[in-house]
Amino acid sequence: MCGNFTVNEFINCQRIGKARLLLAETEKTMEEVAKELGYDSLAYFDRVFKKYTDMTPLQYRKMKKKIIGIHLLSHNFKT
Repeated sequence: MCGNFTVNEFINCQRIGKARLLLAETEKTMEEVAKELGYDSLAYFDRVFKKYTDMTPLQYRKMKKKIIGIHLLSHNFKT
């Protein structure tokens, strides 16, 4: 995910990697995630997140929850 970038781009890339984990594994709000990662503006966090993932933080969280739900359903059918 983080290749040949400027220092600022690398920092943002690292932050977005952490954001992806927080969005997928916690129930923290978008505002809490943004603040925890040092973004003072939720709108700026949304823009940066979308730049690196091609989706908004909310879209990402919904997608991850859907994938987890599908995984759990398929697991239940196997047992």
